[in-house]
Amino acid sequence: MNNYKFLLLFLVMGIVTVTACSKMDENFKKYAGETVYPGKFDTIVGRVGYERLEIDLMKAGRIRASDMKLGKAVKSVVEYDGKTMTIDTLASWINITGLTEPKLYRIKAYTMDDAGNKSVPQEIALIPFSKGDKANLTVPPPKVVATPDAVALTWPGGLSSVLLDYYGLKYSYKDKNGVTREGVAQNNPVIVMQNVKKGELNTINISFKIIPKVNGNPIIDTVWLDQEISVQVPLSVTPYFGIEQTLGASITVSRDNDGGPGSREGSLKLIDFDYKTKLYMGSYTPQFWMQQELFAPAAVNSYMLSTGDDAPDRDPKSWTLSGSNNGVDWTAVDTRTGEMFSQRSTYRIFDFTNTVSYKYYRLAVTQNNGAGAFQLGEWRLFTK
Repeated sequence: MNNYKFLLLFLVMGIVTVTACSKMDENFKKYAGETVYPGKFDTIVGRVGYERLEIDLMKAGRIRASDMKLGKAVKSVVEYDGKTMTIDTLASWINITGLTEPKLYRIKAYTMDDAGNKSVPQEIALIPFSKGDKANLTVPPPKVVATPDAVALTWPGGLSSVLLDYYGLKYSYKDKNGVTREGVAQNNPVIVMQNVKKGELNTINISFKIIPKVNGNPIIDTVWLDQEISVQVPLSVTPYFGIEQTLGASITVSRDNDGGPGSREGSLKLIDFDYKTKLYMGSYTPQFWMQQELFAPAAVNSYMLSTGDDAPDRDPKSWTLSGSNNGVDWTAVDTRTGEMFSQRSTYRIFDFTNTVSYKYYRLAVTQNNGAGAFQLGEWRLFTK
């Protein structure tokens, strides 16, 4: 009797099991043949370059393809402007070049498996920086100081702006003998054209290395802006003091005007070739000095000092001029004591003997005419 009960239970369970398995099979049939898609990129971030775009595709940053695991994905694909770029590995970033047209490029990036199945795409739209954008960029014109011997081009306010960041320049011009002269300038944009044609226009070609900005943000590439500048050089100057070595020089002082070197009476006025401006500095002490770093080493043997427009007791009275080639070790080349200036806004020339070329010249003013302040109009260096 017990055996019959066991057999009956077994048959019932078998019927239930078969029924259940049959229903599971029907559920699986609904999904048979469906594709398991490869893993997708987890982000898309674009960066604008010059006629190109860089696309970052992973939140983890730029990593090696061997370190990327995106399910069954084995390839990277980018579509843009009717073109398809396929990379046979996974890529965390992609460089898209040759985008010469100034237009909006719609970019779609996705992965692909060995069967050609595509992941869900990431999409972005960007406009690259183009030649047309470059053509619309301009740099500010330089300040030009010309003598019969040379021309200095400077940009006192710098060359960076809301539209670009300056990173350097290179230039070339032909001197009066037809010799091509070339040079570069980095942080301090100063150019001195030497041995130029007198009484004529002299042309210089300048290429500026810059990084343009788009909506205030710098692009990822540097570009070169070319500019041609023509400078009129005077036939003669009266009086003639000698070859101007202060052209293109930079100046530092041990103490400046409270408003800084570029203020109305700051130290930059000492070498601005304008007798009507001056350096004014309060709290004068006998340790005061001012220093020029020349554009190139020169054997200076003459210099000019000019007075301010008022207060003769602020004039320099005693000083020592020294030269150096490293800005540390100094050699005295001229010393004066008890000097007087009879008029306001006028100059005096001081000649001395020197045949050694120095890169730096320092004027240490050890005494003024008794005031608690100091002032000076121009300080320029010459070679006669």
